[in-house]
Amino acid sequence: MGCRSEQVALVTEAFVEAGLKKESLRVDISGPTDGDKLFVVSSSPSLPKPKEQLGQSFKVKDAVTPHELLSVLKDTSKKRKDARRQKEHDEKPFKIKVVSPPPEKVLDGVYELDPRTHNGDKLKLDGNSYVVSRRLSVYSYRQGRYHLDQKVLEVQKMARYETNQKLNSLVDADVRDAKSER
Repeated sequence: MGCRSEQVALVTEAFVEAGLKKESLRVDISGPTDGDKLFVVSSSPSLPKPKEQLGQSFKVKDAVTPHELLSVLKDTSKKRKDARRQKEHDEKPFKIKVVSPPPEKVLDGVYELDPRTHNGDKLKLDGNSYVVSRRLSVYSYRQGRYHLDQKVLEVQKMARYETNQKLNSLVDADVRDAKSER
């Protein structure tokens, strides 16, 4: 330990020679109890501020104003409400509507699906395979707010979806060919 105290003394002398006040020097030692230690020597060009004398009254300053505190509390309360609404939204079941080929029909029952289910997702329901073609969220305005009434997935049977994809690719190819001939 003697070697390290000599090193701290050398650093202290260097700080004093650089014009820093010896009274403002600070030595911080950290590390494990039985291993190598880290010595941090720091200083300031000015003297530390004198401590208040006993008997004098101390004035405590608020870290935040009451207005700031209320604002933070409102923000956290709003975040909690938003999180609760999101959870209710996610837990609301889907109604499934088969849209192709017509006529449209709604599958019996409601389905607890992943709340992130969206266009292009593949589903297996009641032994049939479907592809989501559109997702709808139906809201109503009540008591000054919009409330989610239902979530609907419009789906196509897998075979019909693949047929539609093939037909669309043929139409797109014909449109490209017509544009290139011009």
